[in-house]
Amino acid sequence: LEVLHDAGVDPPRVNMRIAGEEADLVWPDRRRIIEIDGPQYHRFAEEDARKERAWEGARYTVRRIASDLVYDAPERLIALARG
Repeated sequence: LEVLHDAGVDPPRVNMRIAGEEADLVWPDRRRIIEIDGPQYHRFAEEDARKERAWEGARYTVRRIASDLVYDAPERLIALARG
């Protein structure tokens, strides 16, 4: 959130439920979700794919970013948020 704030990006809703599934960062007015994938992402890929289908079914655009990149390459998170 600090990275987005410092870049002047409108703040997202955090851990908001969309189509019955919790999403990390949500901009409801833009129908955009950014999921921050930690190391466990690959262990639960099937569950994450199911959530993504639910969100897309609710007409949200879903983008993903590895948790390491949030601070190692913040410009990627900013670009996804600005979309």
